[in-house]
Amino acid sequence: MERHESEPLLIISYDWPPMVAGVRRWVKFAHYLPEFDYRPLVVCARPTRFGAHDEEPLHGEVSGVSALMTSSYDPYHAAQQFSRLMGRRGKSAVGASVGADDVEAVSGFRSFARRAARQCLNFCLFPDDRVGWVGPATRAAAKLIERHHIRKIVTTSYPHSAHLVGLRLKRKFPDLYWLADFRDGWVQNPYFRNAPTPLHRYLHRRLEAKVVIKADAVVTVCEPIARHLSAVACNSKPVHVISNGYDSRDYASPVGAPFDKLTLVYTGTLFMQRSPDEFFRALSDVVRTVNRVEDRLQVIFMSKFLPEHYESVHRYGLDNIVRVEPMGSHRAALELQRRADGLLAIEGRAAGAEIMLTQKIFEYMAARRPVLAIAPEGALADAVRASGCGVVVAPEDYEGLCEALRLLLAADGSFPFELNEAYIAQFDRQFLTRRLARLLDMNDLYDYRKEK
Repeated sequence: MERHESEPLLIISYDWPPMVAGVRRWVKFAHYLPEFDYRPLVVCARPTRFGAHDEEPLHGEVSGVSALMTSSYDPYHAAQQFSRLMGRRGKSAVGASVGADDVEAVSGFRSFARRAARQCLNFCLFPDDRVGWVGPATRAAAKLIERHHIRKIVTTSYPHSAHLVGLRLKRKFPDLYWLADFRDGWVQNPYFRNAPTPLHRYLHRRLEAKVVIKADAVVTVCEPIARHLSAVACNSKPVHVISNGYDSRDYASPVGAPFDKLTLVYTGTLFMQRSPDEFFRALSDVVRTVNRVEDRLQVIFMSKFLPEHYESVHRYGLDNIVRVEPMGSHRAALELQRRADGLLAIEGRAAGAEIMLTQKIFEYMAARRPVLAIAPEGALADAVRASGCGVVVAPEDYEGLCEALRLLLAADGSFPFELNEAYIAQFDRQFLTRRLARLLDMNDLYDYRKEK
């Protein structure tokens, strides 16, 4: 379809810069879409202080994108309002580190409090704890659709509540073209096992199926999720895979000075099965067998460490090797990756772990540093092997993990790896956006509305 001017595209995403979690995929799409004659407009929730912020807004890439930030009746916005009413400033999730001396006193209580709060929210709020955003987002989106004569929208999850906005808008505007983007699995997600009752699990499955069937197009990030969603729709429509990726512009500047020590780096979140505990245990054993390794090795985590992570570092005697930096800007994370001698990816074995394909693995590929991936068979392991960017060790293969660490130390950071440049090139953000634009143009998408 040929257009003489840019067509407005409405993107409905709960998170948007300056928030960090989950925004990079659509920030990059929004940056490149104008090259393909689309003008992105965004409806998102107002940022809160209860989450990581990137004050550089991903290199200013969203400065030219119109974003309408709405209110939301969810626990995070409510907590911020309560904090203001009490005359206290809400504290960012990228807060001060917890020292080892404080761990024993607070870790047990905090872990219990987190679990109790999470269970309560899982029981009361469906499909997730951002469902209070659906009403404000739908009203704001409907006004933009009417004002700008928008014909195409995108909803992106997580949270899954974003797709409820799509369902409501599709009901109000039947001719609207709706693309539902699943950045994460829904009922496949390891967190799905935390659904409090069989009724909750049943309703999740029903709602997932409704979204997949009602949407005009469905996109996700990896083949395991695509196969599941296609089966949910009884194979009545294709589910397209447009993976996450990297932006080659982020790697144009010179690499900073190397570290004085052999440096292994992890960037990103740690949660549930994505725990560094087994890595710390193996590292501790290897350190004891290698002469004077503490003088020449450091492991940097740019992440939000929980009290149990600090406790694990202390328990295995790694206080002089493991260094924790708070979650910084995207630019700082990329710079740290490029300066490293080796990069670490962690994905534990759990129900649904085969679908987990962390965004950072594509940035690791672009950094062209060897990767040690602790991961079960699945999307992450497949990507590391296909790209040739490093080695994969199964989470339960403790001896294999120790051997990989010895190899890292013996080779001064160089695993035997050979990059598959052709494979890596397909994950460039500009190329991925071109594929997205083709879907929006319906050039390679069957028009299901003809059959409705």
